[in-house]
Amino acid sequence: MEDVDLHLEEAEQSLDEGDPEGALEAAQTAIKLWPECAEAWYLKGMALFDLERPEEGRAAVERSLACDPQFSPAAFVLADAKL
Repeated sequence: MEDVDLHLEEAEQSLDEGDPEGALEAAQTAIKLWPECAEAWYLKGMALFDLERPEEGRAAVERSLACDPQFSPAAFVLADAKL
């Protein structure tokens, strides 16, 4: 899973640097390598929210929770979205 970790780090860094397109690309690559990676789906969702694509972002975050119901960052995002 080393390659996945590199893409996850790249996605996080891209989000931190205000590059949602780069984050989306890195997250999608991580998902291709590990389709059940909750963090990758979460990062994809965050990138989509930043790209003003909220429906797709919410679906990605929901998929993150489907992969790992205990993944708290995704749970917090969805809880916040319901308020």
